[in-house]
Amino acid sequence: MVEDKLSEMFKKQKELMDRLQVAATIDDIRTMTLAAMVELGEMIQELNWKPWKHGTNNIANAREELIDVFHFVLELAIMLGMDSDEFADTYFKKMDVNHKRQDSGY
Repeated sequence: MVEDKLSEMFKKQKELMDRLQVAATIDDIRTMTLAAMVELGEMIQELNWKPWKHGTNNIANAREELIDVFHFVLELAIMLGMDSDEFADTYFKKMDVNHKRQDSGY
């Protein structure tokens, strides 16, 4: 079940954070935010995003970079005091807002 998998992801990420003795200071949150952004940059480098350059897309590597991004997103959620339930609930609430915005011509 998806909820069980998300809970397990949060649990595993928290275990790694504990092992690495990651704190949840504002500086740590900023660092993890930057790390997620860097991983997104690495992901886009795996995709042929420059129209003036001929290259190939490395979807397998892009997927791996996306997972790296998600590791940092989970870590940020945990640092901000969220658990998997709150994360999912907040996601679905925001998704409702996004659909309402589309319905209203936002």
